[in-house]
Amino acid sequence: MLVVVVYVDDIIFSSGSNSLTCQFAAHMKAKFEMSMLGKLSYFLGLWIAQSSKVIFISQRNYFKEVLKKFGIEECWVSTPMVTRCKIKTLVI
Repeated sequence: MLVVVVYVDDIIFSSGSNSLTCQFAAHMKAKFEMSMLGKLSYFLGLWIAQSSKVIFISQRNYFKEVLKKFGIEECWVSTPMVTRCKIKTLVI
């Protein structure tokens, strides 16, 4: 399975198969002017950190900017959900 996300002039793609990912990249480069930036680390205000077992997505920088905008950088904020839980996906 290949996952492709397109937003205006940005594209993210990934697959569990390295050969499928490379084939898709080659096909896209043949059709469009495209540069490969490597492993995803920042996209649409989301900071993304990846390892072989975990993908961590955070809006920390965006959140800090919102607090700064309203002059409340030093406030204490709680998260209204369980943190550090493992989310598993099921592909059917």
